[in-house]
Amino acid sequence: MKPSLKYIITGISLLLLLIGPNIVVWAQETQKAQEPGAGEEEKEEVKIPKRIESIFIGADLFGSTLSAFNKENQTFEFQSGLKYGPYIFVLESGYGKFEDALKADEVPLNELVNDFSYSSSGMFYRLGIDYDVMKNDPDYSIFFGFRYARTNFNESLSVQQDDPYFGEYIYDQDFTNLNGRWVEFTGGMKIRLAKVITMGYTVRYKFLPKADNPEFDTYNLPGFGRLNGKAKASFNYYLYYTIPFKKKKR
Repeated sequence: MKPSLKYIITGISLLLLLIGPNIVVWAQETQKAQEPGAGEEEKEEVKIPKRIESIFIGADLFGSTLSAFNKENQTFEFQSGLKYGPYIFVLESGYGKFEDALKADEVPLNELVNDFSYSSSGMFYRLGIDYDVMKNDPDYSIFFGFRYARTNFNESLSVQQDDPYFGEYIYDQDFTNLNGRWVEFTGGMKIRLAKVITMGYTVRYKFLPKADNPEFDTYNLPGFGRLNGKAKASFNYYLYYTIPFKKKKR
């Protein structure tokens, strides 16, 4: 079995394990509530709301804090979405920048190479859905989900080398309007601090990265990171502004 197919089947299986039992319980309780003689109050308890419960927008504090201390590798991102029953529909967007410059006396590159510099920057977007295990709890959320991500970026490469026969040679190339993509499995938790303020974290497992640069092997994808492996993990810590539409039951 190919590794990519293995990852996708594993992710789908995990989501079915989470969602499946809840669907079965909901079906059993709904059937029971519809039996003759069932009281109106019992029907009220088992009914799952089918409406938008809240909308939200948030910013990643973790990435922004790291970017303040690292000018060569920066990421700023935002998340917005809406909660519909136990499902959370999510749209994420951000900007990433990466710069790397090495000299021959710092890292052994090549006996002919004196300097090497690389940079990439661009916008990235993720679209996906999370499933809230806590369902309709207004104060806590534990979720698992999936993302499809894309990026539109530019990258540049500069190499300076001294050839004993031809002298100094400089290769300087810019690649613009490139595209990349990958997929993610996500998990995390949110907690409400005040009526409209929520904080929480998201853990990401990113895999199947692909960059469309036919002339050069892309080194870094904005939003994904270095392409030194087929998969990697990352972490976000968000502060949200949430607008609830469902009143908390007393």
